[in-house]
Amino acid sequence: MASRVGLALVSPPLNCRSPSVWLYCFPLRFAAAAVFAAMVGVCAAAHAATAVVLNSDDDTLSVIDADSDKEISRTHIGRGPHHLIQTPDGRTLVVAMSGSNELVLIDRTTGVEKKRVTASDPYQIGFSPDAKWFVAASLRLDHIDIYDAATFELVHRLPASTMPSHIAFSADSKTVFVTLQGTGGLTSIDIASGKVNWTAPVGPTPAGIITRPDGTLLVGVMGANYIAQVDPANGNVINKVVTGNGAHNFLVSPDRKTLYVTNRVASTI
Repeated sequence: MASRVGLALVSPPLNCRSPSVWLYCFPLRFAAAAVFAAMVGVCAAAHAATAVVLNSDDDTLSVIDADSDKEISRTHIGRGPHHLIQTPDGRTLVVAMSGSNELVLIDRTTGVEKKRVTASDPYQIGFSPDAKWFVAASLRLDHIDIYDAATFELVHRLPASTMPSHIAFSADSKTVFVTLQGTGGLTSIDIASGKVNWTAPVGPTPAGIITRPDGTLLVGVMGANYIAQVDPANGNVINKVVTGNGAHNFLVSPDRKTLYVTNRVASTI
């Protein structure tokens, strides 16, 4: 079975005729450089939430019925799809293709592929809160790319220590933080200038990272059993919270009161 990564964009149980959820309600079909929405029948039969899933091992994108856990469709998208996010305006789905060195932009309303953007090994990707910057971490090629989010033109490329991984931003969009899995570090970068502010150790194999409302950072330390609370000014670890072996990534509840942590080795949340 193909390895599935990048599960994202679970829709609520909504009428499939609503343009905002069409992406979740049809099987995607890729032909040449375009994606076509085969909506007839699927939307009529859809009755619950669906999810978009990337299958990195077989280079496909799946649509999953959330009620039955059954696959509605599977479509070839290109080499090495790994993570996906939506644009800040919610109109476009961006798929990071680490194997084919590109970003695939899909219109969420129609399901049609808008364009492909050349990018060097995009692994984790993210938009700054002000929607001005787009950042991609290259886990395989050891660099961090900063793009103009409006045009996807490369502005800065920074060499990183080994295996730059997950991404978080400061609330004012001036700083991006990237975990460095290979060296157990975290790096802080001034986005506008592309200069490194600091790089500091946070624990073995750091992965997911999130910015708390007070500005401090939480880092999932995958090579241990805790998340590290980090001072954004200098990278100092100010607290450790034990969650389980292989602390990996985060999800905030809709009411912003609860933080869920996945523990990859312990197989717990």
